Amino acid sequence: MRSPNMTYAFEYSLCDSFDITLIDSENLESIHITKNTELVWLMKKKTKISGPKETDGEMNFIITIDSTSTGDIIVQNIEMREWNGGLIRSDGGKSILLQDSLLAGGGTIVHNTVGVLNIQSDEFIGDGLNVPIDPFIFATKGSVNIVSSTFKKGSFKGDRSGCI
Repeated sequence: MRSPNMTYAFEYSLCDSFDITLIDSENLESIHITKNTELVWLMKKKTKISGPKETDGEMNFIITIDSTSTGDIIVQNIEMREWNGGLIRSDGGKSILLQDSLLAGGGTIVHNTVGVLNIQSDEFIGDGLNVPIDPFIFATKGSVNIVSSTFKKGSFKGDRSGCI
C-alpha cells in the first residue's frame, strides 16, 4: 500500500477541485498535478520550502503541472529559500496564480503552456549581483501578467540574460 500523500490524492479523488493546506510550516513533498480539475488551491497558510544544502533540489520542481491538466491553479504564501530547484513547472493548466510569496534563486518558474501565468504581490530575490543565476521566470508560451511584485539582487546568465 502506498503511503498517503498529495499526489496520491490527486490520482484518486472524485471531486473536480482541490483545496490543500499544508499543516507543517516546512514540507519536503513535491506535487504533480496530472488530472483535469477546475481548481487546485495550494498553501493557504505560510509554508517554508528549503533543503538542508543549497545543492538539494537542483533541476527539480516542487509543483509540476502536467500537460493533461486544464484547470486553474492557485499557489499562495510560499517562502522558498536554500533550494536550487524551481517552484513551478507548468506544461498545462488554464491559468496559474502565484501570490504573496517570497522566492529566492533563479529558475523558479518554467511556464511552458498556452495558459496565463499571473504573478501578484511576490518577491523574487537573486543570489547577489556577482553570482549569475538563471532567470526567475522562463516562459516559452502563453502570457505572463505581473502586478505589485519585486525582482532584486539578480545577475543573470545566458544569451537573453534578464529576470524574465
